[in-house]
Amino acid sequence: MGDDAGKSRESLSLFFILLVAIATLGGGLFGYDTGIVSGAMLQIKSDKREYPDIGGFNLSSFLQEAVVSITTIGAAAGSILCGYLNNSFGRRFVNLLSAAVFIGSCMLMALAPDTYWLLAGRFIVGIAVGMAATTVPMYIAETAPSDKRGSLITMNNVCIVGGQVLASLVACALGSCKTHEGWRYMLAGGAVPAVVMLVGFLFLPESPRWLVSKGRIADARSCLEKIRPAAPPAEHEREIDEIAAAVAAEQASGVGFLQLLRDPPVVRALKLGCGLQLLQQITGINTIMYYSATILQSSDDSGDLSPWDVKNVRSTCLSAAVAFGQMSGCIVGMFLIDKHGRKTLILRSLAGVVVSLVLLGGVFVHKFAFTEILATIAMIVYLFSFGTGMSAIPWVFNAEVYPLYARSRCIAAATCVNWVSSFIISATFLTLAEAISTDRANAKDHPDSAFWLYALFGVIGYVLLDKYMPETKGLSLEEITSIFQDEGYAHVPSASSEDARVNE
Repeated sequence: MGDDAGKSRESLSLFFILLVAIATLGGGLFGYDTGIVSGAMLQIKSDKREYPDIGGFNLSSFLQEAVVSITTIGAAAGSILCGYLNNSFGRRFVNLLSAAVFIGSCMLMALAPDTYWLLAGRFIVGIAVGMAATTVPMYIAETAPSDKRGSLITMNNVCIVGGQVLASLVACALGSCKTHEGWRYMLAGGAVPAVVMLVGFLFLPESPRWLVSKGRIADARSCLEKIRPAAPPAEHEREIDEIAAAVAAEQASGVGFLQLLRDPPVVRALKLGCGLQLLQQITGINTIMYYSATILQSSDDSGDLSPWDVKNVRSTCLSAAVAFGQMSGCIVGMFLIDKHGRKTLILRSLAGVVVSLVLLGGVFVHKFAFTEILATIAMIVYLFSFGTGMSAIPWVFNAEVYPLYARSRCIAAATCVNWVSSFIISATFLTLAEAISTDRANAKDHPDSAFWLYALFGVIGYVLLDKYMPETKGLSLEEITSIFQDEGYAHVPSASSEDARVNE
């Protein structure tokens, strides 16, 4: 363990930094294409007959929910497809494919002549989002040094939220300028970084772990020499030998997904991985990200206004500040995850999420002059708290805990759980908020109880994670998978806790 720690403390090579920068463009696209709908929706839902310069589609609440949520259905399909594609063709190929799909879908949405074409584009961009969400963390995890793996995967989450911040700023700018059919430019904007990602991945190597699993040892050695050039050849050989030994043992029992469900260690890891992805969504994150401008619009009892009205433009611009709250939290989490550990960080994050959801619901109980400001503050606190742990750790944990022969299929399954639960939450938020509002006379503009329900889910999740989640900080991928061999895995100490006891 000491040798591993020593070799992983070497500085990251320029090539590896470039690799991470290009890979995390997938995260940025994920964020932009899911976040842009918040600002674009205020224009898309408008009536073209009343506001011809905006060119909206006069969407009902149901169609608004459909435009938002159909992307998550596409993402679920993309994540399932990734299980096969990643195993058969490799991580690099899937990242290239996702970039190409991003480009095509962005153009389709921007040129959509009606709601149905827009829905088709949103579904296809969801497929690209699902592929990127599944593959980018896996690609980074399989190429990163063990002591920096958590921070580097978290960097992908920073880029996801950075994409959402950029989306809000673009929506704010185009709304402020009253750009003719500005929502089309908003949706087309995602194609630009997708082109950079597509070109960049043409020059990046495949994951060394996938190469070893396919018997391409020489290619894996060449990959390690590129991404860790400062390490001596002996260390590259030792890493390849460790991966090969793990692959040999794992492929000896390599089976189909249904048979994986009869493998107790895999099932233990998968339950936790899927549970984390479910918890991330049922605490309401995508209601805040997808509907932030709509929620802020609801905090003002001014009635229906033009999408270009100063109050609606202000709501769109404030959503950028809200998204920046999560980005700030993700940056803080990136620096803390490999110091304080996954479990400690996610429990603290979840506690902040629960408190801020309770406060956000309370803001809507009795509205007054400063309701919009208080709602904005509560949403920023929520997203900052969420960003420090709940945003990244479900992805980090899933990228770490599965044996190689099961990794792509299990990550695909956990990612699918994330997107299906995201679909349910985002497809029902407006309806649920109205159905359980404490203000029956004006339920549409008082979504208080919905936030309290998400807070309750957070409390339940906190209790379960505190009991069942193990710490994986500082362990190699091969060491992490061995944790789940023991039924009492939640109490197996991490490398850092073992080192601390030795130092004592």
